[in-house]
Amino acid sequence: MLQLRIATVLAFLAATAGCGGGGGSSVSTVPVPQWSQFRNNSARTGGFGGGILINEGALRFAAVDDTEPPSAIVASPAIGNDGTIYIGSTGGTLRAFDPETLEPVWTVRSCSACCPASAGSGCDESLGPLTSSPTLYRDVDGLVNIVIGDDGGRVYRFSVLESAAEPEPTCDTCFAPDLTDDFPATAVAGFSSSPTVTFNTITGSLAAILIGAEIRTTPAAAPTAGKLYAINEDGTTRWQYPARGEGAVGPISSSPALSLGRAVAVLDGDGVMHLLTRNGELRRRISIDGLYDASVGFLQPSIVSSASLVVGTAAGDIYAFNHDGTFRWAAELDGRRFLNSLSIGTKLDPTPTSVATVTGTATPTPDPNEATPTPTPTAITDFSTVIGVSADGVVVFLDSKTGELIEDTTDRSWFNDDGVVLSSPSLSFDGLLTFGTDAGALFNVDTGSAEPPRFCLANTELICLTDEDCGDDDVCAASFWP
Repeated sequence: MLQLRIATVLAFLAATAGCGGGGGSSVSTVPVPQWSQFRNNSARTGGFGGGILINEGALRFAAVDDTEPPSAIVASPAIGNDGTIYIGSTGGTLRAFDPETLEPVWTVRSCSACCPASAGSGCDESLGPLTSSPTLYRDVDGLVNIVIGDDGGRVYRFSVLESAAEPEPTCDTCFAPDLTDDFPATAVAGFSSSPTVTFNTITGSLAAILIGAEIRTTPAAAPTAGKLYAINEDGTTRWQYPARGEGAVGPISSSPALSLGRAVAVLDGDGVMHLLTRNGELRRRISIDGLYDASVGFLQPSIVSSASLVVGTAAGDIYAFNHDGTFRWAAELDGRRFLNSLSIGTKLDPTPTSVATVTGTATPTPDPNEATPTPTPTAITDFSTVIGVSADGVVVFLDSKTGELIEDTTDRSWFNDDGVVLSSPSLSFDGLLTFGTDAGALFNVDTGSAEPPRFCLANTELICLTDEDCGDDDVCAASFWP
């Protein structure tokens, strides 16, 4: 099931890489997507990062592992500046794919930085299961850096020259946390959180890699604790939260988000949102009821950072906080479960009609032991709409300033799939929302009509048009897939 899911995603990316969306008599083009981070950017908005363009319905499969059957893939792919697709597998393979052919560009299964000469012959360089989504950034030397964690307790940084005739990645960093001051000797860490990277504003060089850890008392045990690590470029620890010797918080598999002033926001498996300074000092803790769904396993939603910090819960509630952690609004959506991250953008319909007012949801409770933080200035950019996709495929649109429900796709006649939506939705340049299900189907929804987009077939060429734009001899049809 997971293999089908990622094959569908890769096929979709390949099919859309060279096409354009929009009106006109021919296929238009948009810039190649630059997904520099998991879910587009370090704020984890999931919006306006890449173009969801034309899909001709030709699904192609590309295995990350060479085993039969290939190992499962639960992470999200990242897309480089030139369209290269980067993805890891639970079999410990990190591979780059050509977006046009889906042929492998390079493959790595080990990191020599993990085993220096002093480590001895028993050191294992192999990558562990990769459940973390890779994060990309381009450094001052023009190299593409791929940062990813594994379930074996390591965080890696690979660098590669994309423009080389035969790109060969080098493993420059291998980080493994020291747990001895806070946990028993049998404890192990795992990284399924996707990294966030920060940069020195003066030099432009990497300042820190931020990533959450899940910690088990023994390798076979379930995660019971967590830490957030800030890692230097050379793989040493910059800081950790909680600080060394000060215990732990709940397991962290969500991706940390950057708030205003480069503050850090992260969720843990105990349903607590932690707001930290850029140096890892606690500013505020907020308990959020219903955040975690045990049936989902390690997956946790990530905070979406825009004018507000926004998060959905498995209980069907959506909360918005100001960047200082103070409560902004709550929306209670009966019967809905949000098992993924939300997205923030602009719905194409400029004059939506309000259909409901959301009330009754309990306000999350700040930790009484924490001092009230200094108010943070309002963000410069405030997108108008919070968009969520529930576990059963209902798309909801909320006013980002008030939490008022604008519209939802209660009519699910187009959602012809029995799967559960765990995939986080992302927005395209032209207003299409895309998300996947655990049954391997990928959906593309027009945020203007809240329905799958319709296409026009003209002279055997697929053109992304509205019904009104189709000529007399053209055939209009619903989306070809899933």
